[in-house]
Amino acid sequence: MGVFVLLTASVLVCLALIAWTDIKTMEIPDLLNIAIGVCGVLLIIFVPEADLKTHLLGTLVTAAPLLMIAIFVDGAFGFGDIKLMAAAGLFLGWQHGLVALCVGIIIGGVQGAVLLATKRRKRRDFFAFGPALCAGIGDSMFFGEELTGLYLL
Repeated sequence: MGVFVLLTASVLVCLALIAWTDIKTMEIPDLLNIAIGVCGVLLIIFVPEADLKTHLLGTLVTAAPLLMIAIFVDGAFGFGDIKLMAAAGLFLGWQHGLVALCVGIIIGGVQGAVLLATKRRKRRDFFAFGPALCAGIGDSMFFGEELTGLYLL
């Protein structure tokens, strides 16, 4: 239990730093994404309940949709966002990773709508999407079981 708490706290610190940095610079530092990925690897190694296949699949199902959108829609997502979700998927596993992705996209959509409605951004302007993804990841870390249950109803 102690290892899990330490890894969770480490990921939360990384998420806070990513959100703050992305707001300020529109960049997500690779080092922070790597740190989350390392936490995912350590989780798989040291937490007996963590299943390697589940966590590797988490990387795929969280990053692949963003990558496909980024390939076909120019400027839709930055590669920092994609790498963030890949690392988060490794840490969370596929079910909680999908919850994190869905919640992050919903939060980002609301954020974008508010920015458009208040005329702080125009339709083609970019905004930092990392904080919305970080919020989705954090929500999934704490409420993933409940959110997955709601989704499967």
